[in-house]
Amino acid sequence: MEKLISIQELEERAKMNVRNYEGAPARRNPYELGRNYDGLAPQAIAPALGSFTMTIVNNGSAAVDQSIALLPAYFTDKAQVKNSAGVAVAAIVAEGQIISTVNAVVTATGKPKSINEFLAFVKLNPVRITGMKIKVDDSSQFVNDILFRKESPLKDLGYITKSPANYQNSMQNNDKIVEIPLTDAQFDNQTSVVTTIGAGRTMTITFFIGAIRNEAAMLDAAVKSASGQY
Repeated sequence: MEKLISIQELEERAKMNVRNYEGAPARRNPYELGRNYDGLAPQAIAPALGSFTMTIVNNGSAAVDQSIALLPAYFTDKAQVKNSAGVAVAAIVAEGQIISTVNAVVTATGKPKSINEFLAFVKLNPVRITGMKIKVDDSSQFVNDILFRKESPLKDLGYITKSPANYQNSMQNNDKIVEIPLTDAQFDNQTSVVTTIGAGRTMTITFFIGAIRNEAAMLDAAVKSASGQY
């Protein structure tokens, strides 16, 4: 006879599938602390389950600084994604060429898979980000902040920014690499992430993944658990 199991027990077992589970959310909401907040950061990036890397190149003899959405929330039109000044971005990042004008081209590539696939995944499966590693061809790129904004059609939820220049370490040999630990960052369909790529600059940014809310995997695990396969 098939073993019966309560809904409550089923849900508790399903939670076990969320690897690196972070427990109850902190009471403090960093987005409520005010604009342009770049508060105290931990000393190191927490251990990650995996990572995703984007490389963005802004080149050409007529290249200019370009505001790029690294994560567009639920928006599909670049005109809907804004920087900290409330100005629409020049493009939403995607695999391949994202801006092309006379003598000015911006291209982007993802690793281990395409940027398009990564963005589609996080829209359906919220991902906690434990930190970022940013590598540039010139340290002048670090003056451009990275903005994290909570999006809602009902009200303004605010944003926070991280300033790579604040994480440069005079003790390290390479001034073209910074690591930024994060404690409250989540990629999902209600979060936009925006930065500016300077004219002539190349930026490679790696996002370290701490946990994934994978509904499909959770259901599969719950069913197997209920049927005694675990």
